[in-house]
Amino acid sequence: MKSLTIKTMEKITITPADIKKYKIAFTDSGQVIDELAYSAGEATNSDIYEYDEGEPYEPYMYNYEADLFKATKNEDALYNMARTLEISLNANIGKVSKKAKLQAGAWLALNDSDTWEKLLNTYTEALHDGRTDGMSDTYNKELQNTIDEYYAHENKEWLYGDHSNYAGVIYLVGKYYGHNPRSCSYDSVKDIYTLIIDEEIAENDISEYDGTKYSIKAYKEYLLNNIKGNSEAREYKNKQEREKAKAERARLLDYKAEQKAEADKERKEKLLAMKI
Repeated sequence: MKSLTIKTMEKITITPADIKKYKIAFTDSGQVIDELAYSAGEATNSDIYEYDEGEPYEPYMYNYEADLFKATKNEDALYNMARTLEISLNANIGKVSKKAKLQAGAWLALNDSDTWEKLLNTYTEALHDGRTDGMSDTYNKELQNTIDEYYAHENKEWLYGDHSNYAGVIYLVGKYYGHNPRSCSYDSVKDIYTLIIDEEIAENDISEYDGTKYSIKAYKEYLLNNIKGNSEAREYKNKQEREKAKAERARLLDYKAEQKAEADKERKEKLLAMKI
């Protein structure tokens, strides 16, 4: 009867100290998970912000009118807002609103709905243009919270995957460098990644690499050197692509300049041929 071979699985942790020691610095954040993702050919956390076109442009279900009412309670506030938004108002609003015992903005909304609607639409556009640095502190805060929540969700999906086909970078890094990716993990608070390795596979890898006798310490050194080497290779490839794109842009500019010079020459010849 054949004896069963039991795999021995070991843990290897990659820490910020390891990243610093091996001078693995190829991403904006410098975090362990970002450096590992970059090395494994995956998207980094910075890529979420750089290429994401779904960033919220306004807070969810925001009440713009309530915000404007808050900002136009009295006569001075209403006229200052109108001047800022370049909207013309009747000069008697303050007097009549006080007589009616209403806030200035509320009186305008009740008695001149067209002007109020114009003021509200212009105010809304101004808030959109100002993003998180506009004229309403409430709006700025709400929008920033909405954006933060959006990217927190995006970051979670980047780390752990979504409900469709994307597996998540924790799994993908584990698949690339480890031997049991579903058991690999990442501590986002301490920024420590834990790889699960099969000792038998690891021993074979390191033996083929330079004949070093296997140990967890030796394999971790091999692994970190491999991570750095892969990152350097990706950086070199990216640099080549940037240089190629730069050369292509320069070639295109030269071509356009030649085309313009030729067109200018032809135009001049046509003009000179227009004899009396």
